Parts: sequence; C-alpha cells; structure tokens
Amino acid sequence: PDDYELQGYLGNEYTELQEWEKAEEAYRKALSLMTDAEKRAYNLTTSGTCYRLLELLASRPEKEETEILDVYGQAVTDWPEDGDFDYLVGRYITSPVISAILRTLLSVVSSRSWIRLR
Repeated sequence: PDDYELQGYLGNEYTELQEWEKAEEAYRKALSLMTDAEKRAYNLTTSGTCYRLLELLASRPEKEETEILDVYGQAVTDWPEDGDFDYLVGRYITSPVISAILRTLLSVVSSRSWIRLR
C-alpha cells in the first residue's frame, strides 16, 4: 500500500523475520511516501522509520559506507533535532570492524613515503 505508516510497520515485521532486503525495501518506500511536512514531524512513525533503516544498513557488513552515509544525510536534513542519527553513525564508525579497516588503511598510507596527501 502507498501509506508510509504501513510500510514502516511492514519493515518492522520483515526485520523481526530477519528478511533484511524486504525490510530495507519497506523502510525506503515508507520514506519515499512521506511528505515534507511529515518528514519534519519528530515522532517514532517518521524519524523512527529512518532510524530503523539506518540501523539496519549499519548492521549489515555487506552494505557500502556511502549508502549508509546517504541515508544519514537524508536523516539529519529531515530531522535535524534528532541526535539519535549522529549516535548511530558514530557507533557504526567506531565499530571494531570499521576501526580495524581504518587502522589498516592509515598504516598503509603512513608507510608509503611516496604518497603525498593534498
């Protein structure tokens, strides 16, 4: 159905069933169905749907960081007063897997004296 609330609930149900792709699809559809006025409303039905999508993406290692940051950008634009998005992305960035990747990249870059950062 073309109702953002029902799509959000559907995403929740798919999440409970661990059907991640279907949950993501439902959350994305819910966000696309929200009007600008609904996006500015700070409540569990609107900003909560975006939070659940962001949380789902951040918990799946196969997701690209750019995809997570795109949803984060949308979230902080539509709900700038909600600090939960910042917390979630901060937790994602400092997760052990991401931290290990960043440490590896930094060690490779610092060991290459011929690389010049601009």
